[in-house]
Amino acid sequence: MQSLLDIGRIVKNVTDPARSTIESVKKGPRGFINECKIITRNTEGEVCPTRIESIDVRIKDVEGNEVEKKMSEEQTGKYRVSFKPQKSGRHEIQVNIGREKIKNSPQNVEILDVKELFKPVKTFGGRGSGRGQLNYSYSIAVSDNGEIAIADCRNHRIPIFSLDGNYLREFGRKGTGEGQLYYPFGVVFNENRIIVSDGPHGKGRLQEFDLNDTYVRTNYRHDQWFVPRGMCVNDDKNIAVCCWGKQELGIKPSIKVLSKQGDLVHEFDMPDKTEHPRYITYGNGKYFVSCLDINYVIVFDVNGVFLYKFGEEGERDGQFNGVGGLAVYGPEMILVCDRYNNRVQRFTQEGQFIRSFGSRGSGVGQMYGPVDVVVTADCRVFVLEWLSNRVTVYW
Repeated sequence: MQSLLDIGRIVKNVTDPARSTIESVKKGPRGFINECKIITRNTEGEVCPTRIESIDVRIKDVEGNEVEKKMSEEQTGKYRVSFKPQKSGRHEIQVNIGREKIKNSPQNVEILDVKELFKPVKTFGGRGSGRGQLNYSYSIAVSDNGEIAIADCRNHRIPIFSLDGNYLREFGRKGTGEGQLYYPFGVVFNENRIIVSDGPHGKGRLQEFDLNDTYVRTNYRHDQWFVPRGMCVNDDKNIAVCCWGKQELGIKPSIKVLSKQGDLVHEFDMPDKTEHPRYITYGNGKYFVSCLDINYVIVFDVNGVFLYKFGEEGERDGQFNGVGGLAVYGPEMILVCDRYNNRVQRFTQEGQFIRSFGSRGSGVGQMYGPVDVVVTADCRVFVLEWLSNRVTVYW
């Protein structure tokens, strides 16, 4: 009897390619990570384990060239396949198990040119102090595990949302003590930590919280006048911080680059003492910085060497009226919030204007004071609107 039971267990753990499937296939833009899942099942249709080495996945681009991919096991019998297509057009995903095609192989996935993107799909937030509401927020960040954090300035807190815009939790309350927040401006995820910048009475600080929203420590504080603003994380997991200057104290506006432990790695000044850096993002070895009341974007290399500027004041394409937050979009583009023109503009990373999206208003696809922007790994774009106290998601 025992041997029969053992045989039954073996049969239940034998993968049947004819019952196994490719799932969660979705379109996406070139230059961004795209993902799908493989579910392996036995002859009874039950999810069962399969040696990952026996699963052969091949992804071909529109020209028939094979695309590099990675595969990992999420749960027993469930495998995640990720790839970063570099060409637009139809891609084909083929999956074999033991040289036999699985049930719905091959599958086609459409890879889009970026010109076809940025359609509004959802809004969340709304002005107030209740759960999930916002009150003049300045910064937005996304974590590796798909959570959205917002520096909710006048509510003195950091609310956390899912990628679907569902309110999850929040931390912080008004104050200058440890773990309290005083008009927080910047927020950024750095691996398993959340870093928040605030500036009580010119004595600014960076505070560190874990992913359970528990205060860990004050990561950085300066003895002198210190007003930190936007932040970003570079390839080395160092934190770059926009720091305002104060001319009468001889403090120059600068970007401080700090280690995860809060030690100063290096610092570089703004090209002009009147430039007060407000937002910063990093990508492809460059820092992109926007400043208060100056309508251009300043670009530095990873060592802080000034490279170039782009933009000017105005309402035409490529011009700004209140430059806000920025986000690198794939290997080629950068998104820039144009606050008082109520739009987000797209540029090449060399500063050539591509196109914009958004117009003034509260309707679908409209904006009222876009102040910061963030891009997720699957290329969703979250735009934080300062005046309408909401977030709009574009895809």
